[in-house]
Amino acid sequence: MQKGSRVAAIYDIHGNLPALEAVLADLESVRPDLIVVGGDVVAGPMPAEVLDRLAALGESICFVRGNADREVVAAYDAGPHADPIDVADPAERVAAYAASKINRKHRNLLASFDERLLIEVEGVAYVWFCHGSPRSDEEIVTTATTERRLREILAGLDQDLVVCGHTRPVRSARRWYKDGQRWQYRDALSGEAGWSLLAVARGRRRLISA
Repeated sequence: MQKGSRVAAIYDIHGNLPALEAVLADLESVRPDLIVVGGDVVAGPMPAEVLDRLAALGESICFVRGNADREVVAAYDAGPHADPIDVADPAERVAAYAASKINRKHRNLLASFDERLLIEVEGVAYVWFCHGSPRSDEEIVTTATTERRLREILAGLDQDLVVCGHTRPVRSARRWYKDGQRWQYRDALSGEAGWSLLAVARGRRRLISA
């Protein structure tokens, strides 16, 4: 299990290198010791460049697999299309395009992403990081999700906090054991490019978003 005292989460980059660069520049002010990339990394305009930029961060970064990452690997393994624009399904077209722009090294990095990650954020909690939900990288969790369905989604989890993405804006579902098993939502991203930081600030647990 990985540990960190200041853990940043960035989700759903979708091949957007300028947005990624803006987020990484912004994170320099808070200096996280670990960055969790929560999936859907490359399905977008600049897949190879985004993977190269993230890989250059070395051991300070870890990855969770998104549904789009899985689809890009499948498209790569299926072999190149003559022209990705000819693919009928929009999601498959995006995956085929991204697959056409990456190499074997990129493909293997994508395939190595964890389905979900349990990380000890020192002074905060044991935190599950997943893409859609702890049980599926395609499941959608929003503020409209009922408490009953949330209980089903997170059944069997003992951790204090679950951070997920897949929808825009990204949401995180937090479980409070000392407050009647209530669920609360916090915005993880409030704009097109942003981040969340899990840390202890002035002795208090904090989820900071920008």
